[in-house]
Amino acid sequence: MTSEATPVVPEATPAVPEATPAAAEQTAPRTRSTQDRIMENKIIAAEQLAKILPAETDLAGTLSEADYGAQELVRFDTLQQKAWKDYVAQGLAAGEQKNATKRFLASEKAARKSFVKERGKGKAAFMKDPIGREIVGLNGTIPGSLIGLIGAGRKLAGAVDKPEYAVKLAKKGVTAAKLADLGVKLDALEAADQEQVLAKSAASVALLQRNASAQELFDWVAEFRTFAKAEFKDHPEILKRWGFK
Repeated sequence: MTSEATPVVPEATPAVPEATPAAAEQTAPRTRSTQDRIMENKIIAAEQLAKILPAETDLAGTLSEADYGAQELVRFDTLQQKAWKDYVAQGLAAGEQKNATKRFLASEKAARKSFVKERGKGKAAFMKDPIGREIVGLNGTIPGSLIGLIGAGRKLAGAVDKPEYAVKLAKKGVTAAKLADLGVKLDALEAADQEQVLAKSAASVALLQRNASAQELFDWVAEFRTFAKAEFKDHPEILKRWGFK
């Protein structure tokens, strides 16, 4: 199996022991990372099985009679490769979502810092001008929400195009250059917000696809395990070779 990238996860072991109901009840709730590791291990174990079965020429007849002939084994191999591909893709999508969130938070921090700083200086220019204060977004408290921050920030940055207000602001140190810089930071914030929304959506789709592909693979292995344990119950060496205890 080849792929261009792999998710950042701890080194996998070749196979995963089958859990009994009693053991499952005694096990603490699994973290998401533990669930991912178990899934990875099971997909890797399926890869080993997919390589071994076509080489079992002495058992080909028995396997074929049970509908596990060459064509079905090719389908199994395809399921395994798709499960791995989707597993890797989901890891990459989750990583991109995390990075997009970091970029958004950094952009939000920069825009908010700029707005608060210029707002603090500019508010003094409109102490006796409530209408002007409203027009340039200086009324009320500092917005806590993203929408509120962008809305108020746009009003203040837009004062650069309103000479009568720009002059007042400039006298308090809120220059046209600083208003333009605020506008740039708001642009970056809106872009980062859109980016993180898209990354979150992509990660959700990738997660659903990964889980669906893995489940289809695991269902195949479970059915084959049931057949193998019944058919080769008197041949533990075969079951061991296939990873079934």
